[in-house]
Amino acid sequence: MKLVDYFLLPILVLVFLLNVLRVAFAQPPLWSEEAEILPQGISELRLGGDYAIVNSKVNQFRLPAIYWKIGLGGIAESIVLFNLGESIEDGKEMGYDVETLILATKIQVHNGEGSLPQIALGFGVKLPSQDTRKGLGPDTTDFYGRGMLTGKFGKTRLTANIGLGILEKTSQSIGQDDIFQYGISAETALNEKSNFLIEFNGHTNSSRQPTQNFILLGLRSKQGDKGFWDMAGIWGLNPSAEDFRITIGYTIVFKLF
Repeated sequence: MKLVDYFLLPILVLVFLLNVLRVAFAQPPLWSEEAEILPQGISELRLGGDYAIVNSKVNQFRLPAIYWKIGLGGIAESIVLFNLGESIEDGKEMGYDVETLILATKIQVHNGEGSLPQIALGFGVKLPSQDTRKGLGPDTTDFYGRGMLTGKFGKTRLTANIGLGILEKTSQSIGQDDIFQYGISAETALNEKSNFLIEFNGHTNSSRQPTQNFILLGLRSKQGDKGFWDMAGIWGLNPSAEDFRITIGYTIVFKLF
């Protein structure tokens, strides 16, 4: 093996991992992920945070919340999601630690030409990075797959996602939960710079938590060609869901390679 191969091999392995591993990623502040793919070498890096009223006893923070996408050849994207979180129960801090670490990708199946909408598929994994003693989520390895459709109708973009999650059980040493995930969102232009966001999403029952559904209302504001702001409120629609979450972030758009 040539010397250059020793340097090239780890890079190829990393690119492979980023393109086959995927989890419940989202298009912040939305849960739904658009089927559109970034051009080759273009990157979007979102820096944000949020605050949730989980129930009458528990509040949670995510700060920072990082979402990074990289366009790969015009047909695929790599996605990294990394959050640090803090959980507070009855006014007492339970801990501040890694809340989410996700490696993800999506691959475009149809670019939207003709009568069909844009279509993409995604696959991936959530890595076991949480400390369950700090109330930041299950320390498990979970796999997900998702289909994505995006179409434009006048000033409005509609996106629909349907996914399957394979979750490691936390109450048993063996076994898994298979859950169904779904989401539909609309983004419509209010003016040249600002868009209004609305979304309904949810998932079916698992051994960790029962069926949950949410509705989101938000705004996205462009700051030229270099980035955009977003903010949203998310309301739980059933007793098992979070009561309320508010999120805000800024996305930087730049050419990586």
